Amino acid sequence: MRKKQNRSPQQWIEKIAQHELPTITSTANLLGKFTDDDVTSLPKLSQAILHDQALSSCMIKVANSNRRGVVSKVTTVSRATVVLGLQTVKNICLTAKVLDSLLANHHLSTNVYNRLTTLMTNSFYAGLLAKMMLPEHDEKLQEEIYLAAMLYRIGETSFWSMGGQEVEELIEHISLSEEEFQKMKRDLIST
Repeated sequence: MRKKQNRSPQQWIEKIAQHELPTITSTANLLGKFTDDDVTSLPKLSQAILHDQALSSCMIKVANSNRRGVVSKVTTVSRATVVLGLQTVKNICLTAKVLDSLLANHHLSTNVYNRLTTLMTNSFYAGLLAKMMLPEHDEKLQEEIYLAAMLYRIGETSFWSMGGQEVEELIEHISLSEEEFQKMKRDLIST
């Protein structure tokens, strides 16, 4: 084991923020500009989505897989936003950007990639379960709970997606007991 990094938790937060959060933050800011008024916001949101080909494709796929009584196939982003609704479209956009951002590093080892995808899967599953636990509440609250649960461990997930020497060394000890692994983390990354 090499010497531990003398970084404070704040320095780790700044490093992760520089690496992961700009895309997620800009997407969240963009989505925050659209009000909950479907009539005025849907056309503007559709236009914003059209600038991102991957997001446009994702939106159309989701609209077609979630037919909700749609008779004809959805072929445009504007139609997809109408079929899905504003809140669902906003959540799809944020989720897609989180996934893209966290999986953007193509230099991760197989073990780190597997750890990362496991954490992401657990986060999405936790979000879905949290949402399902509130069937009697309105859709807006359900979506907020979904996002809160999904993003609960975003810091840890972002750490693993960064890659690098510390991440690769830490993954070597992932099979330790929880207590031993926590000690290894403190020794290796000072937090």
